[in-house]
Formats: sequence, structure tokens, C-alpha cells
Amino acid sequence: MSMSDQSKSWSELDIDDLKNCARRGITLEGAATLLGRDLLDVAQKAEALGLTLQLAGRDHLPRRI
Repeated sequence: MSMSDQSKSWSELDIDDLKNCARRGITLEGAATLLGRDLLDVAQKAEALGLTLQLAGRDHLPRRI
């Protein structure tokens, strides 16, 4: 996680967007991408809010060639 990700505060709009991601079943990785945040930052905030976002399956992760 970069320093800019760590210091980026969560606005009410960001929190609403995260809640909407959880309601829509968007993965943790998808939510991080949509919010422009680090995966760990999103996971920690979701946990703090009592939200559940699933990790993408291994089939969806990039593979090395």
C-alpha cells in the first residue's frame, strides 16, 4: 500500500459507494478498483463497517505466462 492510499480519508460518498458494492455483490477487488483504493484499505473499511465483500476466485486472478 502506498502512503497516498494510507492517508486517503473516507468520505461519506466513498462509504456509500462501498456499501453499494457490497449490496450488489461486487468483489473486494472490484470495489477497490472502482474506489481507486488499495485492496487492504477497502478490506479493512468493509470489516469496520460490518460489510462482506468476497474475494475473486483464483480463476479471475492474473496468471503469469
